[in-house]
Amino acid sequence: MVREWIADTKVAGLGILRLPSGVETWYLRFREPSGKQQHHRIGRTTVVSRTLAREEAHKLLAAVAQGQAPTTKRQELRRGPSVADLHKRLEAEHYGKLRASTRSGYKTIWGCHIIPALGTIKVQLVTSAQVMDLISTVGGTQANRTLAVLRKAMNLAILWGMRADNPCAKVPGNGERKRRRYLKREEMKRLLAALDRFGEAGVRWRFAQLIRLLLLTGCRVSEIKNARWEWLQDALLVVPHECHKTGSDGHPRLVHLTPPALEVLQQLRARSNSDWIIQGDGDHPLVGYPKLWGELCATAQLTDLVVHDLRHSYASVGISAGLTLKQIGGLLGHASPLTTDRYAHLVDEAAAAAAAKVIAQMQ
Repeated sequence: MVREWIADTKVAGLGILRLPSGVETWYLRFREPSGKQQHHRIGRTTVVSRTLAREEAHKLLAAVAQGQAPTTKRQELRRGPSVADLHKRLEAEHYGKLRASTRSGYKTIWGCHIIPALGTIKVQLVTSAQVMDLISTVGGTQANRTLAVLRKAMNLAILWGMRADNPCAKVPGNGERKRRRYLKREEMKRLLAALDRFGEAGVRWRFAQLIRLLLLTGCRVSEIKNARWEWLQDALLVVPHECHKTGSDGHPRLVHLTPPALEVLQQLRARSNSDWIIQGDGDHPLVGYPKLWGELCATAQLTDLVVHDLRHSYASVGISAGLTLKQIGGLLGHASPLTTDRYAHLVDEAAAAAAAKVIAQMQ
């Protein structure tokens, strides 16, 4: 038995292809506007009735007449960009707008997670289920960074006409427990004492001044570690927009310097022969500070403390001094009030403490 074509009696081009195995399938034969003949599979005869096959054939022939042949769409899809191609375009057209550290983080996420999982898939075919599989595989807080990076890429893919929707839109991230580690008064005293005896010169002394400036300004560590003397303008540290986390709006971050912070900067300036405020071991900014931080914490007998907690401690002291969340957000350079909301419980605690003082005066 050989293949057999059984033409339909009513719709030109429609017919059943019978294989030697006996399987019968509805197909529609037609010519594209270019003259090229195509075959479109409609479905098995056991699933698709003759009436349904004819209805589908009429729809397909109408689409062909309008230049929307299904085979043409499949060809366009086959020729469409893959997720790896999307990343190449991001590198060419988007990465230049990012800070160097952000760009480096993006490349790491793409290279370690996104491309190995989705790189060969066409951008137009990526599904929410595939994104969820990727996020579950990555796991932890890194999964949320991966989801954010891919969501941004897919938004750009929509702008660039690569697809119509974002498969990341409704994918939930992993829950993250926000750190609530602040220096208590006694811990602050131990840290300051450890800084006093941490080093009298060289990199160790400059690292101690970095920590002092973080305590006195509430800055992110990168904002001080990468700061240049040219950023210093009277009692302001003007961080260029490309050098701080929330600089996507093109505005610099203005850090108001108190007299104690200015005193630390004067001491650094007196010993500096570099363009960098916190000079490393050579004419470049300080790098590789975690080892020094670990030694400092051991000296001060501090546990479970990371450098970023100094920023939280600055906010904690500010709230204790009566500042509002909006004022704290301004000092810390938060772009969104939602970021500052993590300190709301401190406002409640300060209010409770104040109320207790009032009651104490009545007794």
